[in-house]
Formats: sequence, C-alpha cells, structure tokens
Amino acid sequence: MTEPGLPKEALDDPFRPPESSRRPAESRPESPMPEKLLAQYDTVNDEPYFTRDGDGKVFSLEEARRCFEEGNPDEKPGAEDDMPGLNAEDSWDDFEPAPQEIASEDQFMRRCHRQFRMAAEAVAEAMGLLPEVEKVALFGSVARPLEKGVPRFRKFRRARIEIFHECKDVDLAVWVSGVGRLKALQKSRSRALNDLLATRNIGVAHHQVDVFLLEPGSDRYLGRLCCFGQCPKGKDECRVPGCGATPLLRQHERFRFDWAASSQGHVVLYENNGGQ
Repeated sequence: MTEPGLPKEALDDPFRPPESSRRPAESRPESPMPEKLLAQYDTVNDEPYFTRDGDGKVFSLEEARRCFEEGNPDEKPGAEDDMPGLNAEDSWDDFEPAPQEIASEDQFMRRCHRQFRMAAEAVAEAMGLLPEVEKVALFGSVARPLEKGVPRFRKFRRARIEIFHECKDVDLAVWVSGVGRLKALQKSRSRALNDLLATRNIGVAHHQVDVFLLEPGSDRYLGRLCCFGQCPKGKDECRVPGCGATPLLRQHERFRFDWAASSQGHVVLYENNGGQ
C-alpha cells in the first residue's frame, strides 16, 4: 500500500529522491574528467613518453608536463590568454596563484637550476678524462644567475606574475682535437649522469645535456653530439644534409652556431694544460 504523498519509487528505495525533485539528465552540468596519461618507456631511443588513455595519442615528456600544468596539451596559446579579465568560463587555472604557489614554483625553478648545474659539472669532469677534450664550458641559462620573468605557464602568464626562469636543459661547449671517438664522448656523458642519479638522486636525462663541439683555436662549430646510440638512426633528424657524415656528429638544418655570440656569461668547467 502506497503511503499518501509518497511516490512509489521512494518506498522501493528510501534513499532515492523522487523523480519530480531530480534534475533532468540533460540539464546537469558535466564535470570534465582529467585526461589520463600512461607512462611508457622507449627502449630504442632510451627516453620516456606518455600515451593518452582512450585514443592512444603519444605525448613527449614536455607535452605531458604541459598537460598537467596548463590543461589540454593540444591547446595552443591564443589571444584570449592575453585578456586580463576573468569570466564564468575560466578554469581554476585562470585564477591568480596564491603566494604559497608562487613561492613553490620559485623553489622548484631554483632546484632545477642547481641540479642542472651539478649535471654540467659532472659531465665536464667525465669528458675531461678523454685525451681529445681540451676544454668544456657551460653557457646559456644554467650558467647565469636565475632571473625572473612572466613564464609560459597559463596560470602565471594570464596573471602576469613573474617567477624564476625555467631551465630546460644544459648547454655545454666542448673543444675537441678530433671527432673520431664521439662514442666515447657519448658514454662519458651517460656515465656521469647515471652516477649522479645513483649517488645524489638527481635525475637529468642524457638528451637534456646538449654538447656543442668546437674546433680548438678557431672556435669553429663542428656539430652537436648526437643523442642516438647508433648512426644513422633512420629518424627524420638523420636526413639533414651532412648529418652523420661523421658518425654521431649531428647537424641541424639552417642552424648556425657562433660561440662569440653565445658565450656571454659562460663558465669554464674544465681546461687541460694544453687548452686555450
């Protein structure tokens, strides 16, 4: 017997609200689910990557980081990013970061800068053991004191909040008397970074240490130390004219390197007795 004033479904399930009080399904706002990225590892190229659950789209480590920090990794910055105002369609990332968050980002950037500097010193020391290496110098953002600026991260960019500069990799200039043993140079880089991870728990990938090879005396740019374990690797990068003419000496299309223009603020990490 149905109790007066109570719909029958309420008696069948006392915790279920009556149909009349429930909002129609089409009017309920959907809560967007965060994209799920699955960590993978490419054993051929010796580097991590991510795949998106659902469609299997592949993302690099940098793209995955942007996905977590900025939202959709497919999204390209647009004119709306420069609008100072906020509206009802803005996400939580569009609101001005709290002071604690700003301090946390600054601390993270300082830690990255310090760890990259330690990686540079470790690699320079290992490369200095090779007889063909005459000098190793650190240049770029890791060589200089950190400066503040508006970053690329959406939350900070829209609020025009300055934080310390983000260091993404290490730039090393290495003067070599010959390029016939670049495999040994590769191994010294990998060995130094592996030891840094094992002894100090500081993880810097070998492809995050760019090695620019120069000719002693003239500072002539010879090429960049390749990150692939074999030459040629069969990648698009290997099809650049001149790339691989000397095994493991990588060339970049339309790239010109001038040490005099890039050396501002550089730090010499190693120099042998017969160096410059």
